[in-house]
Amino acid sequence: MKKMTFHKVPTMSVSRHRILSDGDGVVSLVALYGCTLHCRYCINDECHDESSISQWFTPQELFDKLMSDDLYFRATGGGVTFGGGEPLLYSDFISEFAKICKGRWKINVETSLNVPLESVQKVMTQIDHFFVDIKDMNPSIYNSYTGHSNEMVCSNLKLMIDNGLEGKITVRIPKIKEYNTKADIDSSVKKIKAQGLSYIDVFDYSINKQEVYSRTSSKHGKVVCEVLKRVRQLIADANAIPYETVQCNVVENCVGTCPKCEQELKYLSEKIWEKEKKSINVKL
Repeated sequence: MKKMTFHKVPTMSVSRHRILSDGDGVVSLVALYGCTLHCRYCINDECHDESSISQWFTPQELFDKLMSDDLYFRATGGGVTFGGGEPLLYSDFISEFAKICKGRWKINVETSLNVPLESVQKVMTQIDHFFVDIKDMNPSIYNSYTGHSNEMVCSNLKLMIDNGLEGKITVRIPKIKEYNTKADIDSSVKKIKAQGLSYIDVFDYSINKQEVYSRTSSKHGKVVCEVLKRVRQLIADANAIPYETVQCNVVENCVGTCPKCEQELKYLSEKIWEKEKKSINVKL
């Protein structure tokens, strides 16, 4: 049988070592280019600018790139989160990536759900969690803010609920300056709960990019670095691997990607892989 090949898809970035955001555990956020919406205060409006494309990947190439953090993903129950832009514009790509992954890592999607029904159907059984940004359930407010109708959003949400996926959906409802009020948000929450959804994230949406990107500050980076260092130590202890971490001397923003951190991660990964190979018992 001829092996199926996939065209490469455009990414704006692949952000490693996301912690306490974009899913459980240690996560890599893959921002895919392109979006169906034109939100008034979009913090990723570069998704409409082709110059923001940084790299193109096939599903296998992306999997191979993310394998460098395989140990972190498996140890913490993390994995990859597809964002953007609108990642479900590339549902065929995500579906093939999930097949390659074979349940090794968690796969999450951050989506507006404003895509054709078929795009959701192709991946909904392969995704571990959906973070759905519905903006507001009021059609008028939604259209005013995004420039589009929310009919497909509602249809796709119903499809997922009808297929028993309510436990895999977190609905995000932002308070958007000049667009919705507390009463509007309360109404949206009520409608969402009436559909049987219980994971709802209500928050004040920041229209200031600098505030949003402040999570990558040097102080935050050092926190991430220390968390990853602790994860490595716990992995080593649990597997009886001789290991002693070295204090990071990098003074600028660091999220566990300095040469020393990468060297320690590679060392542990190789030791774990050696143990796993020895445990495989092949019977013919």
